[in-house]
Parts: sequence; C-alpha cells; structure tokens
Amino acid sequence: MMRFIAAAAVAFVGLGSSAFADSIEWEVVHPFRFFKYDSDFEIHRIAYESIKHPVAPAPSAAPTILKMDELLNNKQWWDEPLSPEVTARYGDSTLNTPRKILMALRGKEKRPAGAPELAAKYSGGSDHDKRLAAEYDFRRLGWASLLFPFHQAADGKNINFDAFTDGESVAVCWNRGEQLHTNCRLKPDDDKDDSYIKPSHHIVSMKLAGGQSGLTCAWTVEEGSGSAYVGASDSPSLSAPCDRAVRLRVPFEKKVAVKVSPGGGAPVAEYVKVHDILSVSIGDSFTSGEGNPDVPAKMKWTSTDQDPVTSGGYSSAIPGYIPLRKRDGDYFAAQWIDRACHRSAYSYPIRSAIQLALNHPHRAVTFLGYGCSGAEINEGLFGAYQGPEKTSKQDMPNYKKAQLSLMLNELCVSQPATDVDEKLEEWEEDARIKNGRYRFGNDEADAVSDAAFKCPAGKGFKRPVDVLSLGIGGNDVGFAKWIAASITKYNGGMDLAFLPIMKDDPDCNATNRTSCDVTEGRWRRFKARLALLRKFLSERVVYRVPEQQPVVVFTYPDTVADTTTTCKTGNAGMTVADLEMICLWDEQKQGSREINALGKIGYFVKNKLNTEIASFAKAAPPEKQWKLATDADDFIGDFKGRNFCATLNTPAEPSSACNDLQKNRELQMSASVLDTQKAIDETLLIPRKSGEVWKPFDPAINFSPYHHRHRWLRTVNDVYMLINQQPAQTRQSIDVTLLGLAQPALHGAFHPTAQAHARVADSFATSAETVIQKPQ
Repeated sequence: MMRFIAAAAVAFVGLGSSAFADSIEWEVVHPFRFFKYDSDFEIHRIAYESIKHPVAPAPSAAPTILKMDELLNNKQWWDEPLSPEVTARYGDSTLNTPRKILMALRGKEKRPAGAPELAAKYSGGSDHDKRLAAEYDFRRLGWASLLFPFHQAADGKNINFDAFTDGESVAVCWNRGEQLHTNCRLKPDDDKDDSYIKPSHHIVSMKLAGGQSGLTCAWTVEEGSGSAYVGASDSPSLSAPCDRAVRLRVPFEKKVAVKVSPGGGAPVAEYVKVHDILSVSIGDSFTSGEGNPDVPAKMKWTSTDQDPVTSGGYSSAIPGYIPLRKRDGDYFAAQWIDRACHRSAYSYPIRSAIQLALNHPHRAVTFLGYGCSGAEINEGLFGAYQGPEKTSKQDMPNYKKAQLSLMLNELCVSQPATDVDEKLEEWEEDARIKNGRYRFGNDEADAVSDAAFKCPAGKGFKRPVDVLSLGIGGNDVGFAKWIAASITKYNGGMDLAFLPIMKDDPDCNATNRTSCDVTEGRWRRFKARLALLRKFLSERVVYRVPEQQPVVVFTYPDTVADTTTTCKTGNAGMTVADLEMICLWDEQKQGSREINALGKIGYFVKNKLNTEIASFAKAAPPEKQWKLATDADDFIGDFKGRNFCATLNTPAEPSSACNDLQKNRELQMSASVLDTQKAIDETLLIPRKSGEVWKPFDPAINFSPYHHRHRWLRTVNDVYMLINQQPAQTRQSIDVTLLGLAQPALHGAFHPTAQAHARVADSFATSAETVIQKPQ
C-alpha cells in the first residue's frame, strides 16, 4: 500500500490546479481539547469564519481574537444571519444564525442544561419568567457562562446547587475540586488514566473534495497503522456516499496513509497526521483572568422585593441602596473555571490556545493552565499558595497548591515527590540569597527542595511542551499594595501599604524611608526569584526541541495612566462605598512631601518591572531566549487611553475632586446620561435605588460586563457588581468601611477586562506560532 500511496501522491502533485477536485480534505474533530463539548469550541469557529466570510461583500479580514470577542459579546450578532460559506459545514440551511447553530449542537450533546436552555424556557412566559430569561441570558452574562450547567432542577423551581458548584460539572477538563486536568477522563474511575495529557488517538473528519452525490466511495487506511474508521464497522475500511464526510481514528502523533476510491474510479491518496500542541500556562492574576468570572455574581432582584429562587435576600435598609449579591451560598457567587484561583476562560492563555486550534485544521491543542490570582514566584509557583477564595482547595496537600508542582505531577511519567513546602519568609529568602543557597537542593538551607520538583531519573515527561506562557512578577514587587496605597486616603489596616520608590528615586528620603526600604527588599528578592525560575524552566521542563525554549512572556500594561496623565475624575469608578476614604488621589501626601503615586506606579512598571523581565527573557544564547509576547505584536501600546477611569460616557462626572456622600447620591440618581445600553456599559457609576426604581440602571438585567467598552481595566464599581466576593459568613448589611469593602469591591479591580485579554491573546497567539515546531 505504501508504494501505491507514494505513486498516488506524485500523480496528485502533477494534476496542478485541478487537483482540488480530486483531493481529500480533513480536519480534527475536537481540536481544542480543554473544552468537553464541541459546541463550546464551535462558537469561536463561527465567529472566526464569519469574519473571514462576511454576509455583505467586503475585503477579507484577519479573524483576530479581539474582533471575535466583539462578535461573541454582541447580543445582536447571535441572531443575525451568517453567510452560506459559514453555515455550509453544519448541513442544515435552517441553522443560519450563531444561536440556532449553538442550540442545535448543544441539543445533540445531551449536556446539562445551561443558560441558553433556561432563557429559552422562560422567554415566552409571564413577566416574572421573562425577567428570569433576561437575567440569565448568556448574551448578557458572556459566552464563558455556556461552560457551566445552570441551576434549575427538573421542576424549574428549585436550584440544583451541587450540579452548579461541583467542579466536575463544568464543561472543561480542569477539575477544580481535584486541582487536576481530570474532568475529561476516558476512564472516569482510573486515577492513572492519561487520556487528556497524552491521548491515545484523535478523530479526524475526511471528505473527498468535489465528491459527487449518488456515488459510493471506498475508504481504506494503511494496514497495521492502528487506525480505524468510526462507525458500525470500526475497521480499516469503510464505504460511504462520496458527498458525505467520514471519521477516522488516528493514533497519537502517528502519520497514516489514507486512500479513497470514488465509484470504482481512480483512487485518491493522502497522509494524515494530527499535530497536537501542548500549551502550558503559569502565572499570576493577569494570567488567570482575574476580574472576569465565567459566570458573574447573581444580584438580588432590584425592581421588587420578590426573590424568585430563594427566600433569602438582603434587607432594603442598606446605606445607599447599593446593588447586592444574593446571599444563599456558593451558588450565587461568581463562578470560575477555578474559583480558588479566579482562573477564567476569558484569560489570554486560554483565548490564545483556542486561536492556535482555529488557525490550522490539522492541529489539536491540549491546554494545561495553572495561573492563580495573587501568586508570586515564591508563594504560588514554588511554594504553596491558597488563592484569593477559600474553597475546597484549602484541604488539598501542599503540592496541589504550587503551580510548578502541579505541572510536574501531571506531566511526569512517575509522580514526583509531594513534599512542597510553604512559602519562604522574606528573612529566609534574604539569608539564602546572601549565602548563595537560593537554589535547588536537598539541604534544608537551600531555597527549594530538589526532590519535589524533579521527574524521577530515567522517566521523564509523558510528552514535551510545545509552548509555555508565563506571566509573573507584579505581586512579587507589590503591585496590589501600591494600588491600595494610591486610591485610599486612609491606610490604616493595610499591611505594608507602600509606594514604588527605590534608592535612585529623589523621593527616597527620610520621609518615605519605609516605602523605599520595602521596595528595595522586594526588588532584590524578585531578581533572585526570577533567576531561580529561569533555571527551573530551563532545566526541569522538557520541550519539543531540547535545544530551544518556547517560552512566551507577559509584560505588564500601564493600568493607571491615561493618554497624557493619570485620572483626574475624582473617585470615578470607585463610588461603591459612598465614602471619602475610597478616593483616587492624583497626588497623595506621604508625610510632608507630595508624590504622584499613580504616576510612580506606571513609571516603575514600564521602566523597572518590564525591563527586568525582558532582560531575563533574553539572558541566554539566542536559541534558548524566551520570547516576549510584545516582540511580534505590541499590545501594551493599545492600552493607552483605556485605563480604569476611561469612558466614552458624556457627560462624565462633573467633579474633579473626591465627591461627598450627597454628591455621589445625586450622580447615581441621574439617569439622563444612561438612556441606552451603550451608556450603561460606559458608565463609571453604581446604580442606586429610588423607591422601587433603580437608577440609572437595573444591575440584575442591564449590567452586561462583557460588552465591549472603551476602558480596558476593571473599576472598583465593576468588580462590586461582577464579582462581589463576600467573606465566608453571610452579611445582613454592608460593613461600610474600607476593610469591609476589600473583598467585594477591591479584589479584581485594576485588572484587564475580557476585551483587553482578547487583545493580549492576539499577541500571545502570534508569538506562539513563531515558536511552535512544525510537524515532521
């Protein structure tokens, strides 16, 4: 057969332009393996193809992730007709809109009911039911909400809490309960099943290009290849109508020869090999997607005291009548792929990995993501780290709380030791740095236990890494605490709130000595940590080509600067508390000397943090240098003018100073500028209650967190309505203090929106394509 395939291939080349009519077209059936269901990938394919093939004649456009995200989060697009080039693949002319295709695919998958099914169920009922449909419309909640089962039991009244909050119910391969990629096991009861990390096979769909109806095609595959056609025969041969696609099971990383004979005519031959990309991601909150939950927190119904799904709820006697989250447990909380780490499908590592699968029909992508909000190199990558929310993860052993340990435990043939330590205290790090023991080793005086981070000798990895994305450093140098120091008048209770001042800064003087000393210490430790991380990723990770390191590195955009200056709109975007203490200071007093706090943060990120990251990325021979995501496509420049207080809303808040409570009330009650959905999307204000009417909008059904808007950073107000992260105990009222608001209103603020992540993902996908080795 092999001689025939070779001869056929030569003949095929000789056919020139007419060969297309007599060729085999094929593609991977389930290319983005991180999603359990094909429909979740198909919505991205539909957006991708609709940009390439618009309905109205237009110049062909590149289907960037940012353009796709705009479509996916545009409510109208889901019900607009698609071009025939896009709908043809779904085999039914009535499936001509994205939503029709989505619903048809979900129906065939027999998956647990989600947002689309619930919205459809209630859309034609009473006003009460219509409101349910609007509140749970996935086009408002965002496309990632499709990954989660939704909440209604069979009787349509009681919530299936367990199904919604259980990690196994989420339609991705990450199991947030086990902290492993075990949600897509082929053998659910086999703890050693490697079907996700290293699949035994892929399924491809093949079709004879130009195949005529009425003819029967005889399909065969190379004997002894381990391949078989999917169907009743499940054998190396199959007969099917020539105008129909057939499916073939192809062994992992094996090249097989296929031929098809149409109606007894001359056979057509092709080689089939699936290029499976292993994409790994580690990092901090900018990597995890913090600020963008897959399912937003559920708000208490606001136009009435009625609560349709629980007898609970907050008292209406709340200061300022702030929108509040329903209180009944985890179900009402914001939901994430990993809730302990606030890891989201909107994050740039996942979005760029999806794009890698879309770019080439002969490619599959296996994604391993470990990014965790708040992680540092010491506490998070090497050492155990809890994450921002206390979930079942707190009961996990330490090795499941350290990203590098998790990665090795999934990739190593034999599981490494599980003795990962808690983080080193700063004084312990300083001692090891000073004594030259900031390294891997088996001595207790070394920084990292060698045995915990090394595959057993002679065993190695199950498979090599094709591309690794890395985003770390912001927490190591103190980004979150800088922000806290910059936006609050009152720093009481904020442990080590400091500003990025170093010895070469004119403000490093007696007045600001604490900030200077803290920053210097963090900077020294960060450089040592980064060197240790590079050594680990160079020596302990197996890449496709050992002589090269396909690592793509994130550098931080300026989250605080506007086009020409920092925000000068008072407490715009930070009015949740109605308190003067939550107040953006363009210039904050530090003792007797005023310094531009936000300006210093922007300067430090650009000229210190990013410069140091870039230096380490390039500190190697050319073949082993890491690639900066901005090398091929500079996303950082696109953040200019889109910071956390940027808005197209006109008029903007009329005050340039911090507003008092009464002024904020007046602003919140002014609905004149919020007469359209676009105005609501752009507003920096929190809606307030006036009698039974919420102005300027109703957050339960009008707040659309993933619609595209001008600003690319989350405000405090955004986070309060989107995440509303509460302490473990139920609160009957708001503790109107800075610390009381720290969880529901501050955690996730100043992080990129999903829209911004899509832009970053374009850079990562472009860079990843340059480092991925082409198949042999």
